[in-house]
Amino acid sequence: MKKTYDVVVVGGGHNGLVTAAYLSRAGLDTLVVEKHSIIGGCSVTEEDIFPGYKISSASYVASLFHPTIIRDLGLYDHGLEFLERDPPSFTPFENGSHLFSCLRLEDTQREISRFSARDAEKYAEYEATMTRISELVDPLLLMTPPAPGTNRPTQLWDLLKLGRAARNLEDDFLTALQLMASSVADFVNGWFESEELKSTLATDGIIGAYAGVETPGTAYVLLHHVMGGITDRRGTFHRGRWAYVRGGMGEIPQSIVRSARAGGYPLDIITGEAVERIAIENGEVAGVELANGDFVNSPTVVSAVDPKTTYLQLIDSRHLQADFLAQIENYKVDGATVKVNLVLSELPNFTACPGLEAGPQHAGTIHICESLDYMERAWEDAKHGRASSDPVLDCTIPTVCDQTLLPPEHPDHHIMNIFAMYGPKELSGSSWTEEGPRFLDRVIAKLAEYAPNLPDAVVHRQIITPDDLERRYSLTGGCIFHGTMSLDQLFWARPLPSIARYRGPVGGLYMCGAGTHPGGGVTGIPGLNASREILRDSRDS
Repeated sequence: MKKTYDVVVVGGGHNGLVTAAYLSRAGLDTLVVEKHSIIGGCSVTEEDIFPGYKISSASYVASLFHPTIIRDLGLYDHGLEFLERDPPSFTPFENGSHLFSCLRLEDTQREISRFSARDAEKYAEYEATMTRISELVDPLLLMTPPAPGTNRPTQLWDLLKLGRAARNLEDDFLTALQLMASSVADFVNGWFESEELKSTLATDGIIGAYAGVETPGTAYVLLHHVMGGITDRRGTFHRGRWAYVRGGMGEIPQSIVRSARAGGYPLDIITGEAVERIAIENGEVAGVELANGDFVNSPTVVSAVDPKTTYLQLIDSRHLQADFLAQIENYKVDGATVKVNLVLSELPNFTACPGLEAGPQHAGTIHICESLDYMERAWEDAKHGRASSDPVLDCTIPTVCDQTLLPPEHPDHHIMNIFAMYGPKELSGSSWTEEGPRFLDRVIAKLAEYAPNLPDAVVHRQIITPDDLERRYSLTGGCIFHGTMSLDQLFWARPLPSIARYRGPVGGLYMCGAGTHPGGGVTGIPGLNASREILRDSRDS
């Protein structure tokens, strides 16, 4: 490690690495400092949780990672490989019925028709509408939010593009407004009558959110999750599809680093060392001080960690305005997600779709979401400071597609990753030290209602609570999005209107994490957008 760099990036998550990759490609001598022993942040593959097994311990599926980044950095040439799931999802129900979503629209409609002929017909219109809105939103994701009231030509041009995008929505404009403001329950109720279909779709509106299906704004979270897709090696984009990453989610950041190394770009990475403070001198960034006492000089520091950590922990408050600090204090970072990782000796044998051999019921995301009322009751528990007695579960079994995750001595085992909703960080009358083991038991018991063999198949188990998300993954409040994805914290209000353009309130300070536009998920877009603004400022200086 040198003593001076052009740029220091605080945090080696995927967004920080994307920013670092673009800056180093532009010739800037760049250092990434990651406090954990491995890079990736929440996009990691860990091999020491259950020795021999490769566990995507936090994020677990890919869809939103932007194809521009894959193309620019040549990630397919450096080991990145997506494994498409077919079918994408399976929802079992207590009455023994089930619903598959499929890659082909006609197959999905045939599945839906078992519950409602009307919904099966309506689903084609729903898919087409969501696709049109997603296509119009796409350019906005790569846009730096214009400052409200700006008179700068480039930002006025961006505002004009916003107006054109709204005009192009035409008949979809009202639907787009509903997606921005309404609850996911109201949104799907406006389209469909089948409880089985509505609850399955609604899961995308609450995963990672501190909100229930009836909470206004959750329809946008649904859009955020479905507007991505997978780009294959030929460059064809498949809208709305999700995939596993061969080797686990850690292969996304690893491929970014391999790309930089192969190109010989000036990029250094330190792991296992935390940034203690971002140094400010005379109103400008001067560098960073590490926890070991070392000081790295740099005129540019880019924070990939969340806004609260950046401004309340890493920067001395005397360098920031009191009203700014008050706004950061009020920035919402509520989390209610619990992650469970299991190793199984055999696949779940679902009552609704029996079979111990790998089948379509095991390939994609397995939703446990009995009804909209069931989902809202789970949220009611969380609102009152209780972990859900009947949690909503999103489960995946990546080893059905990728056996490289397993040790050679156990090729018949399987890994199951579970997002469990809800587990509020602040519990009423309890702590996660006490509640964690109980909630883990509850998750397994809930799965057993649909797959009775599962409890006896568990070989290893792990729970990652909101406290763990904050401590191990630096997610303040246990919020996986670096801040709630509510309407008041999106676009030019993310994280605050005064710093929504990736620039901090101090000269030379930038942000590139999910607390900036366009928000959470393994997208890489905040990192890409931030790098563009940093390079623009570098050219203009």
